[in-house]
Amino acid sequence: MKSIQDKDDLFATIPKRHSGIYKKAIELCTLSDADVGIVIFFPNHNPPSVANTSIDSISNRSLNQNLTSNNTARVNELEQMRPL
Repeated sequence: MKSIQDKDDLFATIPKRHSGIYKKAIELCTLSDADVGIVIFFPNHNPPSVANTSIDSISNRSLNQNLTSNNTARVNELEQMRPL
């Protein structure tokens, strides 16, 4: 994999890849009952693209806190995080 050097090409490619990552995350949740958290930092140094309670839930659980939710709720949360 090679970094995209042309800024115009880079910013045109980001939404496509961003959308693809969300689709794969939803598929992973659905097929394997996995919890998935995604944080994407863009090259223009904007804040992370994802910051909602599902990310907090996943990070808290990874810090040995017992938080639970069902698979349907996780998929719905991921779908709501998708860019328009």
